Amino acid sequence: MNTIVISYRRQDSRDPARMLLERLLHYFPGRVVLGLEGLLPGENVRLKAEQQMQECRLLLVLIGPDWPHLADDRGRPRLQDRRDWVRLEIAAALQRRVPVVPVLLGSTPMPHEDELPAELHGLLDVQPQRLADGAGRAAALAALVATIRQQLGEGDELLALAGAASSAAALAATVTPVAAPAAVAANAGLAAGALASAPAAPTAAAGAAVLPLRRGDGRRVAPEPASVSSWPGLTAADERPAWAAAWGEDGFGRWADIEVAGVRQRLRRIEPGMFLMGTEPAAGDRFDDELPRHPVTLTHGFWLADTVCSRALWAALLGDDPGRWRARPDLPVDSVSWNDIQALFLPSLAHELGAGTRARLPTEAEWEYACRAGSRATFHFGDSASPRWMRFGGDTEGPVPVQALPPNAWGLHQMHGNVWEWCQDAKRRYLAEPALDPRGGSADVNRVLRGGSWAGPARWARSSCRFEAPRSQRLDDAGFRFVLED
Repeated sequence: MNTIVISYRRQDSRDPARMLLERLLHYFPGRVVLGLEGLLPGENVRLKAEQQMQECRLLLVLIGPDWPHLADDRGRPRLQDRRDWVRLEIAAALQRRVPVVPVLLGSTPMPHEDELPAELHGLLDVQPQRLADGAGRAAALAALVATIRQQLGEGDELLALAGAASSAAALAATVTPVAAPAAVAANAGLAAGALASAPAAPTAAAGAAVLPLRRGDGRRVAPEPASVSSWPGLTAADERPAWAAAWGEDGFGRWADIEVAGVRQRLRRIEPGMFLMGTEPAAGDRFDDELPRHPVTLTHGFWLADTVCSRALWAALLGDDPGRWRARPDLPVDSVSWNDIQALFLPSLAHELGAGTRARLPTEAEWEYACRAGSRATFHFGDSASPRWMRFGGDTEGPVPVQALPPNAWGLHQMHGNVWEWCQDAKRRYLAEPALDPRGGSADVNRVLRGGSWAGPARWARSSCRFEAPRSQRLDDAGFRFVLED
């Protein structure tokens, strides 16, 4: 197990440590733990630290402004106590040659040599990473995730970006390392996402809103109170989009709700980042248009609906119901063409929300990035199709409700199966070179659909599978989810 240990002082960095734990568990499921916690009376702290370092592959040392100066009851700096658990953690890691990354919180500088005991001086030989707050928090986390992947030897597939001059400048602009070497800076934006996060094994979203606001048993769901993120420097103004009826943060990351005629739709914040688009040549169920697999960087974040558009939301906006499947209002709307969405739904939504709202479909690259949610597997949940996560196969007729199955690690429901999802752009030809905010053409008569459907095989529902249809075509197993831009 490649365990990542976060060393921190409760008095100095408790909240950032727990927030970082949540974020990193998304990218490294089941592999991130906090430093020495929950020690029982009589336990040997030194032995406990050494045991933890036996399984540790990387130690992150969170250093806040008071980290070197925090004192014990006698006024002596705790780092000078040979039994101090933070000191023991770091010393054990350095002695065992476990990679150590100092993580500076906000504007905190590295400690001076005279503030550290001699056995911790090796910490000063390591290039630190800064975890910025406020506006720089997303890029800072992306840089940290990239650094961790490099330290664990898991970033080899992404190293092509380091030599890509066209991408390096754009990537470097999204990173906040502390005087990082050029190779690190060029790769620092390679993390697949930034702030969006989730538990290691997401279950049916307890915090997700139902469309309309009723549970499966018919009881209404009370609106959730808005909350402001606990990240330092983040204010309500930073967090709440102008169009949001409610907003906040949960185990999957930042969310915001819209409300149209009593129908609510949740959107998830998808932060900028990098991923590998397409599939491997050896994949037995691939199609040729999924090759070559190539690095894609998205430089702008966006808000993406956590489900496909429901019949309830379509009807609330437009007053009609074009779909074939009408048993429940929370079924996905179907039989809508790309042209219908562009001409009817998106303008009506933008007008309803006001405040200069910009609504659109996701690009094909944005869709796959959001679908994968940091995973390189065939599906976001693994390499084997599973009815627990997806509706496919055509054994039964029709789709299931838009929130019937568990979400992915970024809180997005049924990215695999149920109904195909229209994308904004036409199908582009993949190249091996890294791509920056790629888009297919706009003049083509066809548009891309992604995700597969209840009527098709699992092969069509893979993260990398691509389908296309004329913009005017209406399919009874195709719908859409939408994007709201900042």
